[in-house]
Amino acid sequence: MKTLRHILLLSLLLTAFACKKDKEAEPSKTDLLTAKTWQDQTQSLRLNTSEGTRSTPAADMNTYQFTRDGKVTITAADKTSTSGTWAFVNNESQLAITSGGTTNTFALFEVSATKFSFGVSYNQAQIQQGLGSNGGAEGQFLKLLLLTAGNFTFSSGTPTITPAQLTAVDWKNNAVPR
Repeated sequence: MKTLRHILLLSLLLTAFACKKDKEAEPSKTDLLTAKTWQDQTQSLRLNTSEGTRSTPAADMNTYQFTRDGKVTITAADKTSTSGTWAFVNNESQLAITSGGTTNTFALFEVSATKFSFGVSYNQAQIQQGLGSNGGAEGQFLKLLLLTAGNFTFSSGTPTITPAQLTAVDWKNNAVPR
């Protein structure tokens, strides 16, 4: 009977320790973003449901170092650095980076232990406005994206999409741990 009690006690202890492992907290987005130095690897361009990719040219590769106290250092391929601050906004769905008095807010597509993906996302109304005569700076960036679409590799059989047919455009900058 003592042996049975010891076995039951041991089983209970093992179960308790196993449950503790299951309950370990997942790392937060801040934990993931600040744990590594990130380096550009690829860019993605999604037009409606078709996505193309391209490797980031070495001359355009940046590295990003985010710190827990809200500071960021972006180092260009030529080793020049820009410092600023960063913060998650809109329920951690966007990343705001402020440098030189200017704040740029990016869509945050993914942050994991192996990938940091951020960029811009346009819906149909934003596309039509941006492509119109009063599109402003955002419209200019959208037009530039569309002009460079030929530099992205799309899967064979991807249909040609005219600007009037666009309902969604996402540009992603994909970085990996350095």
